[in-house]
Amino acid sequence: MITVGFMLAVMAHALASAGGGPEQSPDPQLVTVKGTIVSPEPSQGGWLLELDRGIDTAAGRVRSVHLVIDERRRPAHAIGAGDRIKVAGRLLSPVQPGFLSRLEPVSVEHLADPGLTHAYFLFRSGRSDGCAECYVPLLLTTSPIAATSVPDFELIITFERDSIWTIPDRPAKLTDVQTGARTLRLDDRPYRYQEVSPEEAIRLLKNPLGSLPISRPGLPDAPTLEHRRALLFRLGVREP
Repeated sequence: MITVGFMLAVMAHALASAGGGPEQSPDPQLVTVKGTIVSPEPSQGGWLLELDRGIDTAAGRVRSVHLVIDERRRPAHAIGAGDRIKVAGRLLSPVQPGFLSRLEPVSVEHLADPGLTHAYFLFRSGRSDGCAECYVPLLLTTSPIAATSVPDFELIITFERDSIWTIPDRPAKLTDVQTGARTLRLDDRPYRYQEVSPEEAIRLLKNPLGSLPISRPGLPDAPTLEHRRALLFRLGVREP
């Protein structure tokens, strides 16, 4: 027997497949966010936008959203994959789980992005606990590390520099930079830093599982495809 619930599920699936997408919450959040355009989403009538930092919503913390632009509010320059933009608008959470939130902008501003041009592996100094030294941070910066100023940066936590363990969502804190000794503190932990080619970051982002077989629990900051593509664009890889 075909039940009403079954028919409703089929109809919802058909709407999503046809590009209608899931129903969105009638209570939007007003947000201003920065992010990277990852790819066009023709079925959703917009773009896939990876936010620089996740935001908390009724559906949980989100970082990837569908950007749906009204023809009347298009930015001065056409949007394309890899663009860095700042968006102010309404963020609507999906009613059904497993779907992305929709961002309806009031304004879209293209950002001048210097790109992530330098890469540094960080090695723990002093005492460490357990296998803390196995998880080697990789710092990606928009300019060289200097004692007088802290560059904009993104952080990747690697496992033995072979694979990506997490890409933290919450902003980290970089302090006490000593360029002579090549030391710094990341979230108040002491490290030595060593500059490497940005190709090291590109290698990891393209092959996040690496070659060492390890158990990988479902971590909230696991390296998603969207996040990896956004970082590759910022590293100058136009075909990630």
